[in-house]
Amino acid sequence: MHNTYNRFQQHLSVLFNLTVLYLFLNGCIYHLLQRKQPVADNIVVRQLSSSYNGFSFRFVPNVDFTEDFKNAGLKQVFVYLKVRSGGLQEEMAWSLIMRRDTKNKKLNETLATTYNMIHRPAPGDMLLVELRANYFPYIGIIEDKKLGDVLLTYGQ
Repeated sequence: MHNTYNRFQQHLSVLFNLTVLYLFLNGCIYHLLQRKQPVADNIVVRQLSSSYNGFSFRFVPNVDFTEDFKNAGLKQVFVYLKVRSGGLQEEMAWSLIMRRDTKNKKLNETLATTYNMIHRPAPGDMLLVELRANYFPYIGIIEDKKLGDVLLTYGQ
């Protein structure tokens, strides 16, 4: 025979297991039903200048993170500009950390960067400039999203 404490403990254990199962299934269903938005062209390059061993350019990102920060689990967003030249040579040319307490969560002003590339492309090579973001939650997996890209010709 079971005493009252053992019966209460069994009921509580079953209730806990059902709650954990419900939360797991809820997360899986949300992940499967979440609409994946197509990548928009959220970046415009205004000026590209080649220098001795690199390049400098002005660009305008058009990204609004206010909707993303409405999620209570999002801690910060790491926004960066990646430049791919020739084959598989990738380098990060610009970065910004957007925290939850940042007042202006929109990136829409003209920004400038000067970057010395390790592998200097030849004039006429194509440069793929990608604007990407890493979403850092308080708890969970870091998510990398492509926000936009532009294909440019180096040295012209």
